[in-house]
Amino acid sequence: MHQGTEPAESLRNRVPRIVARSEEGDGGALPFSNQLHVDFVGRSSGRPPVPEHHRVAGVLGVSRRLQVGHDLGVVQRPGAQLEVEIIHRRHPDVSLAPAIRRLIGPTGNLCAVIARTIPRLTRKKPGPRIALSPASWGVSDAPGWGHQLEPERVLSEAAAVGEGAIEAGPPGFLPDRSDQVKPILKQHRLRVVAGPAHAILHHHDIGGPELAHIDGQASWLAALGAETLILSAMAPKTAGFAHGIVLSSMGWAHLLHLIGSVQHVCSRHKLRLAVQPRYGSMIQGPGDIERLLVGTEAGLCLDTGHLVLVGADPVEVLELAAGRIQHVHLNDIDGSLALQVREYGLDYAEAVSGDLFKPLGTGDASVDRVVETLRHAGYRGWYTLDQDTRLPSAEDRPLGTISRSLQHLRKLLA
Repeated sequence: MHQGTEPAESLRNRVPRIVARSEEGDGGALPFSNQLHVDFVGRSSGRPPVPEHHRVAGVLGVSRRLQVGHDLGVVQRPGAQLEVEIIHRRHPDVSLAPAIRRLIGPTGNLCAVIARTIPRLTRKKPGPRIALSPASWGVSDAPGWGHQLEPERVLSEAAAVGEGAIEAGPPGFLPDRSDQVKPILKQHRLRVVAGPAHAILHHHDIGGPELAHIDGQASWLAALGAETLILSAMAPKTAGFAHGIVLSSMGWAHLLHLIGSVQHVCSRHKLRLAVQPRYGSMIQGPGDIERLLVGTEAGLCLDTGHLVLVGADPVEVLELAAGRIQHVHLNDIDGSLALQVREYGLDYAEAVSGDLFKPLGTGDASVDRVVETLRHAGYRGWYTLDQDTRLPSAEDRPLGTISRSLQHLRKLLA
């Protein structure tokens, strides 16, 4: 029952229900049923909120006497029939609006009309879930990380490539208030599917403030309609980008306990948690990942390039994590430069400026095998193109590299 509406049984007693059925062959059988139910429910004021499982098919028409309620709510439930509700406002006994009569035609077969007009909606197969990260445009909150493009340019170019989905980027890239972000996303026809949270979680004495920070980020992401919070358990700021940081047993206990607390925070905001093993964090290689999987129920964000950077094989990590992959970051990497960074012979930021990360399919991160393995395992989450980039100036145009990587990824997912 919708909140704010009368009980269904009461409505049935007060308002005549008109149920029309479309027999198979009259307008084409729908993929999940050959029957179409159309219920006309009279109401004296307002429409009930459309449930989350409704999809919008479009407004049929509005007259001065009859307003067709918000839209056609096309309801799909496992094993159920297609249902369409048209809400009469103000005049439950009024005849169909002229706009609807014109749509139906002389036969008056509304069921057949709807069955002909919405098969594209009901039969459309979901495409690959590809998203873009602002990091691919050089966006970063790291001090001295090259030229930072204006968010407007990044969002415009992200919208131009046609995927329609982005990650939230670092703090400051989008406004801190969700009500200010939503019109920006709407303007560019973009949606935020995930966002990062960086926190120091292995020190018990600062766990409270860090959890409060994560809770605020989770609340913000949930308000934007995101699905996943990507957690990086960071090293102390004094360590900078580092490899091979060793935690004590007590440090691991604090870390795993607080990751469990972060998972509860995400559950409260109806977000999935994906912990990201990456270079410069407290969780990097297979040994760390195994301790995470055994000590918590958290999911993983599989980052192909960063796994190679810490000396891991992304395919082996994927097999180790089995069904715990909640989000994927795809980037390719120059294996020889990664080795120099890992052995402390080269600064990470300098390596990124020296083309550490490559277009997908041109490096040593086994991207093709990773995608193939994920698809074979039935992964249904997002693939985010996330390639750390440093721009020397505003004249640099990363869109060419991004487009090249997207073209390769689309072929892999076709």
